[in-house]
Amino acid sequence: MEERQFLHKLCAIALQVDISIEFAGILDSNGKLLVGKSRNKFSYHDIYKKKKMKILKKEKTIRR
Repeated sequence: MEERQFLHKLCAIALQVDISIEFAGILDSNGKLLVGKSRNKFSYHDIYKKKKMKILKKEKTIRR
């Protein structure tokens, strides 16, 4: 696997770890950005809203 491909995949994995992570990047020893990957903000907000709605629905069900 080419090094850049590996680094891109590593960034993608970092984004999958936690939904609140919006950007992952790899820097060299001088602090220069080698590769970076950002989350599609629309999908992030959609997923966040869906999760929040599920939680709110569960809370309403429990309270009744």
